[in-house]
Amino acid sequence: MTATPGATALAHLVRRGEVTAVELVEAAIERIERLNPALNTVITRMDGQARTAAAAAGIVPMAYANDGGGSIRIPASCCGLFGLKPTRARNPMDPGYGDAGSGLAVEHAVARSDRESAALLDATSGPAPGDPYYAPPKERPYVEEVGRDPGQLHIAVSTRALTGAKIHPECQTAVEATAKLCEDLGHIVEWTEPRFDKTSYLDGLCLLGYSRLGRPLSVDPQRRSV
Repeated sequence: MTATPGATALAHLVRRGEVTAVELVEAAIERIERLNPALNTVITRMDGQARTAAAAAGIVPMAYANDGGGSIRIPASCCGLFGLKPTRARNPMDPGYGDAGSGLAVEHAVARSDRESAALLDATSGPAPGDPYYAPPKERPYVEEVGRDPGQLHIAVSTRALTGAKIHPECQTAVEATAKLCEDLGHIVEWTEPRFDKTSYLDGLCLLGYSRLGRPLSVDPQRRSV
C-alpha cells in the first residue's frame, strides 16, 4: 500500500499550486471507496467519533477535538492516532468563552503523526485577546521539537486508571513497550501511581462542573420579569 503524505506535505503541494484542496478531498474519497466499495463517503459536519474515524481512515490528516477527561487521548488510542492534550491556555478559547473548567478542558486535535499535531499547535497557539490567563511562551516552534534530542528525561509511568476501570490488555502492552523503549533510549523510567484522595478529587470535579451551569440573570425592564 502506498503511504499517504502527511498534512504538512499536502499543505505544501496546495501552496505551490500543484494540487487543489478539492482534489485532495476527492482523492481521499476514492481511497476510502477502494478499501470498501460499500462505503458511501459524505463530507459534512461531524461529531467527535466521526471526526476521529475520518482521520484514522485517511480522509483527513487531522481533526478537531477537545479534551477535559480524555476526549482527545482516548479516541486517539482507540484509532491508532496521535492525541496530545496541550497544557491549559495553550490554545485560546475566544474572548466570549475564555475558559472551560478552570483549564481542565482544552482545544486541539487528533492527528496522524506527532509532526502534524505540532505544526497545527504552532498555527493555533496563543495567547490571544480576551484570554483570562495564558501559558508560558514556547522556546521554539513545536514542529522543531519533533526529533530534537530532549536530553535524559525522568518519566513516571502508571497503568492504573483513576476511576479504577480495568485496563485493556493491548493498552497495558503498549504502555509497557513504550516504557521499555524510553529506558533503552537512556531515560529514567519509574513505575509509580498518583497519590491523592479519590473522593475529594471526584467531589471537586463535580463542583467544578456544576459551577459552569450558572448564568447571569437578565431582567426585561418593560415586563420586570426574569
